[in-house]
Amino acid sequence: AEITITVTENGNAIQISELLMRTSLMNVLGDASIQLAHNLAKVLDTQFRDVVIATTNVVYGNGAASSTAMATTSVFNTVTVKDAVEILAMNNAPKFEGEYYVCIATPKQLRHMRDDPNWISVNQYNGRKQLYKGEVGMYESCIFIETTQMPHLTSAEVVAKYGGSFTPAYGDEAVFFGENAYAWAVALEVEMRDDGVVQMGRFRTIGWYGIWGMGIIEEDNIVRTLTATTA
Repeated sequence: AEITITVTENGNAIQISELLMRTSLMNVLGDASIQLAHNLAKVLDTQFRDVVIATTNVVYGNGAASSTAMATTSVFNTVTVKDAVEILAMNNAPKFEGEYYVCIATPKQLRHMRDDPNWISVNQYNGRKQLYKGEVGMYESCIFIETTQMPHLTSAEVVAKYGGSFTPAYGDEAVFFGENAYAWAVALEVEMRDDGVVQMGRFRTIGWYGIWGMGIIEEDNIVRTLTATTA
């Protein structure tokens, strides 16, 4: 079946005064370029997160049947990981390079995994494969990437999203996926642009711009988890 992904304009810019560039001890244009690059990375991470987190395949922490059934012990642990990986395997979700799935989770979630004796820290295998940025370890043929970009929800926010009730103070969401789970459709590769000078050369504007969209290709290849965490 044909999959359609809508593309839109994306961009951000910074305006710098000629006075600042002439009087600052810093490389103002260089610093502005770095900030724009960081902004682009955050925008892409956020868009990717919002797309894949919308999957209807959900696993609740520590084997809970629903968000309402979750307690403070419904954390991101080996039970949660095995449940998510089992769904991907049963859905015949292809592994990356035929070897591993990928999970993106919060630092609070992965704190529990590091206590498991079967957890393989990244420094034990990083000489054998190219690493993802933020990669921290491996378990059950799944590579884990740690980020603060995944949702850290209050109890009220969990109830608003999942319905029912929610006992823990906070709930964090993570996502597991295999190959061909989502697509990034690019009509124009992102590029840095200079809008020239305005007001008789008093200001200069630089920014990044691109045209793209993201969407799910195969929902069977994605699993979202909700687990209990603390503040």
